[in-house]
Amino acid sequence: MDTHDTHHHSSNRVEDLRLITGAGKYAADWHMADELYAHFLRADRAHAHIICGYGADVKHRPGDLGHYHTDFAEMWVIMRGQQSYAIEGLAPFTAGMGDVVYAPAKRWHRPQPAGEGFSCRLAMTPYPAGNHLYQPREK
Repeated sequence: MDTHDTHHHSSNRVEDLRLITGAGKYAADWHMADELYAHFLRADRAHAHIICGYGADVKHRPGDLGHYHTDFAEMWVIMRGQQSYAIEGLAPFTAGMGDVVYAPAKRWHRPQPAGEGFSCRLAMTPYPAGNHLYQPREK
């Protein structure tokens, strides 16, 4: 049974300028069991988005290298479930919740949901409009 209906639609991004300009005021610092910690460096053009899906729904063509970026690296934090990775120069592997994965610039990489359940990754790049270069599709 799918209990993640909120993840299956797109919505416009809304920024709170107080938070992205450093003027935000926080009322509490919560601590939870099995809490995940991460540190992020803010760049003037950094970009991140959350990508979710089910591993059982993933289908890719044989030999699919994914994509690469000519001028920047990409990294991910696994927020839930498992994600499989094929990164040029490494053996394919699966990462789980809390893992951080990094793909240097100019290396093919193909991240995708893995396993039977629902999974999410936070993808981060330094440029919101960065190039994603893909292999030509065979006819």
